[in-house]
Amino acid sequence: MAIGTLKLRKAAPESLRTLGLDESWLQQQISLDPSLLGLGELHLIQREKIQPAGGRIDLLMSDPETETRYEIEVMLGAKVEAVTDGLARRVGQTFTLVELAAAYGGVERWSRDAVAERAPAPGWPRTLSVVEGAAFHRYQRGAVDYEP
Repeated sequence: MAIGTLKLRKAAPESLRTLGLDESWLQQQISLDPSLLGLGELHLIQREKIQPAGGRIDLLMSDPETETRYEIEVMLGAKVEAVTDGLARRVGQTFTLVELAAAYGGVERWSRDAVAERAPAPGWPRTLSVVEGAAFHRYQRGAVDYEP
């Protein structure tokens, strides 16, 4: 059996925005193939579901087998990165989960300015609490006492 030549190349990260794509495009791709999320066999209930208290849920999906519903907010990274960078300045690169939790208590005081300065987009204030949560979730993995 002959073995062919395998050519490897380094992957280069690519931003959806630099490719001319946006959150709406990503929502559409997830709607067409929810398995992209890796959460099992999900079914789309609704896109852009308007909330009675204001704002929208990008995608509302369900897993009929487990009777679980998922509210999915699609965000490209710039907003989360703005808050993550703010965390790095506030708690540093070496920190504990307790120190990170303490920073969470004051996030409202600085996150709005961080996102407005680096990643403003139409309607972004409605997703600020989700952005903050995503940034803290991502940043916690760097804690010296983090255990998955």
